[in-house]
Amino acid sequence: MADAIIINPPNTDGDTYIARSADRWPHRVRRGRWRLFRQKMYPKYPLYLMYGAATIEKAGFSVAVVDAAERDYSIEMTLHEIDQISASPSLIVVEVSAPSLKQDLQFILA
Repeated sequence: MADAIIINPPNTDGDTYIARSADRWPHRVRRGRWRLFRQKMYPKYPLYLMYGAATIEKAGFSVAVVDAAERDYSIEMTLHEIDQISASPSLIVVEVSAPSLKQDLQFILA
């Protein structure tokens, strides 16, 4: 059970892969090209998500991080994982970016 959950939300734009996080620079890649893109450009570690988690832990809270975009989760799969982590976390942080704002808001409102 976690007091706080930090989420890199799922990609809900059907034909593109969206990466947000810090060191991963926000960008979009067509899904058919994702495997080729991933072979050339490895997905980098989500530093800003981890900085946020470390800051919250330092304040005395337990934290879980859900990187739904990297795992290619659907909204339903992400919500299920969140429920498995904690039924009622005190804090939920969702990373958003300009290229994916419409999809990010769709997830937040789900």
